[in-house]
Amino acid sequence: MSFFVLIPAQRKTDSLSDLITHGMRNGFTTSHDETMGDFRFVAFKDLSGNTPPSATDDNGNSAFCFGSFIYKKKSGLSALEMFLRDFEPHSFDWSETIGHFVIVLSKNGKIYILNDGLGAAKIFMNSSNRIVSNSFVSQLYMNDKPKFHLQGCYEYVFAGSCYGNTTFVEDIVTVDPNSILRLETKNWSVIRKKSPISHRKWSADATLSDVANHHLANLNDVFEAIAGEFGDRIRVSMSGGYDSRLMLASLLRLDVKPRVFSYGDEDDIDVQIAKTVSREFNLEFFHIDKSLVQKPSPDDFAATAERNMFGFDGWKCDAGLMGGNADYRDRLSRHVDGQVPLNGSLGEIYRNFFYLIDRKYSAMDIVSVFFSGYGSDGGGKFFDNARYRATLAGKIAQSIDRPPDVKLDRGDIERIYPSFRGRYWTGHDAQINQRFGGMFFPYLEHAVITDTATTPLRHKNLGVLQGEMIHMQLPRLAEIRSGYGYPMRGKRPLSIRLKNTINNMRPPFVRRQGYRFHVNKMQPRQSTFSDKYLSSVIGNDYHYIDEIFNLNRLYSLSQFDRAVTLEYIGQKFGFESPRRETW
Repeated sequence: MSFFVLIPAQRKTDSLSDLITHGMRNGFTTSHDETMGDFRFVAFKDLSGNTPPSATDDNGNSAFCFGSFIYKKKSGLSALEMFLRDFEPHSFDWSETIGHFVIVLSKNGKIYILNDGLGAAKIFMNSSNRIVSNSFVSQLYMNDKPKFHLQGCYEYVFAGSCYGNTTFVEDIVTVDPNSILRLETKNWSVIRKKSPISHRKWSADATLSDVANHHLANLNDVFEAIAGEFGDRIRVSMSGGYDSRLMLASLLRLDVKPRVFSYGDEDDIDVQIAKTVSREFNLEFFHIDKSLVQKPSPDDFAATAERNMFGFDGWKCDAGLMGGNADYRDRLSRHVDGQVPLNGSLGEIYRNFFYLIDRKYSAMDIVSVFFSGYGSDGGGKFFDNARYRATLAGKIAQSIDRPPDVKLDRGDIERIYPSFRGRYWTGHDAQINQRFGGMFFPYLEHAVITDTATTPLRHKNLGVLQGEMIHMQLPRLAEIRSGYGYPMRGKRPLSIRLKNTINNMRPPFVRRQGYRFHVNKMQPRQSTFSDKYLSSVIGNDYHYIDEIFNLNRLYSLSQFDRAVTLEYIGQKFGFESPRRETW
């Protein structure tokens, strides 16, 4: 996703000049630099060199689009021109939009900034300095006295992302989902809108066929728009699971033959299945083994870390910035020759993601079930585990507009997955993926998420619904072996059903304790995580994270990577020393 910075025109621009200089050094060149009302507006191309679409009308109104955007089944300039013509802030809804994007409009003397229907693409604000951007790194450059936000630091390292509208920097926040930010000369305001995601009440006797047909209609509306605009330029990551198989079925049904790629070594089951599928349907196949990418030398590692910081907009979800250059190179290579990848993240909206039985749970139960993958002794002297968990539970409840202390029904529980995990974890990953080029995430679309939370759980368990959806579109594709050890459609083996039932019945407090039994010894800190490499980037002392974390108790390598990323950010931008008050 290309990005922009909107900064008050009277503000000193030394920090903006630094951002432009360092951005160009790391692959981001400016495409626009102009006055927009009382602001200076600077836009950057993405890492594939694509200029963000811009449109103007006869009245001097203008619009810019950052990310992948389809409006009324059109993309690019034609979509943006129609959107600029149609946009009225109080009547606007997301019904005819597809994609994950941020749009900046200057219309009738006011500036409006909005994002997609899920709120996956983030709009970052620096409230002290009245600066807006869809880039976290840009806000770091603009921040005069950055401070770590402790809850955000713990969420990032322990739970892989920053949740709600806070980040791990105290003065950098995000605009709430389903909101339009309106900027006037001396007045900022937010126009709250109704979410485009709704959920029907299914009848108790809704059949698998009924449910599958309904969700296929929603899904296929999205795929028809994407395929109509991008056709055979589409490429799909293939595994042995449901999500990529359903995407492929949706494309093949439309006579689109995408390129297929898969990750792992030659013997990996996902690679073998992807090869089989590609042969069966005569699709071009690419095998990618990121472990074969040569790592940078220690002398080059500082430049690699900075390139990762810009490429991944300051932080990644699955890991930090210290893992070398393989992921960066891979994401950039996906867009060669104008290819448009599709990503199957969030496909679990059709499944029982939290592996829970059909009963009520609290938001704190969800923290225990899914957000307790850490040892509390990994927190440093500031860490308060009860406070951390309660804050996270409050954010979960807020994401579905529920009080934090009530029991949640099954529909609420299912809404948490797209509205919390999807919006803040998958959404951030989608946004940084798009910094490398155009890309779509069909299961993050508001039209696709609609009605999934209330789908009868019996159809979601063990992938029954997705298997049926694949079969309905392309029976042969459903018959090819899966990575689960059983067919994608049909009755699941008794042993699998028993195992699934026992797993789903585990109480939340039991799952909370499970992490310490899985990760109870230090994972090796080798290669780019060795002292030799890290010292070339951050020196030999951890000035910041030694206060926030107990590094000797961060057994997980990915958590250590994210913690070191915080240290790198803190040193690079001259953060104040962390204090308990910044919780």
